[in-house]
Amino acid sequence: MRLCALLVVFCCSSLSPRSAWSWDDTLVRIGVDNTLQVRHKGRTETISLYGLSPISRQPAARERVRRFLLLRAAGQRVKVHPVGSNDQGDTQALVYSNGHNLNEALIRAGLMRVDREGCRYYYCNQWIRYQQFAQQRSQGNWQ
Repeated sequence: MRLCALLVVFCCSSLSPRSAWSWDDTLVRIGVDNTLQVRHKGRTETISLYGLSPISRQPAARERVRRFLLLRAAGQRVKVHPVGSNDQGDTQALVYSNGHNLNEALIRAGLMRVDREGCRYYYCNQWIRYQQFAQQRSQGNWQ
């Protein structure tokens, strides 16, 4: 009976990106487009922000993303909630700084778009609505 209860708890927690499999790290570098480098267990790891893709690869657009992340998370402790890995083997994750989801914040600010093919969790539909609102208002990189 205990084994069944543990199995149910494990299965339910693995469905949510806010699972027990998260950790706190220090953001050490903002990479290109949707990547961050964090210090995890004494080494630097590349984290890909889950569900996002760049709106534009123009230097000015990339700089807006970089400045946004610098203001909100550079040098701070971040909570990383892994949800998978990408083709390069980097961890794909939801990243939180000061309790705010950076993935979602980038979409709301119009700085990144939702990767409609790769974003498969329940919150992706809400992110698409945030993206449409940012597009309508010509926010961030939708200018």
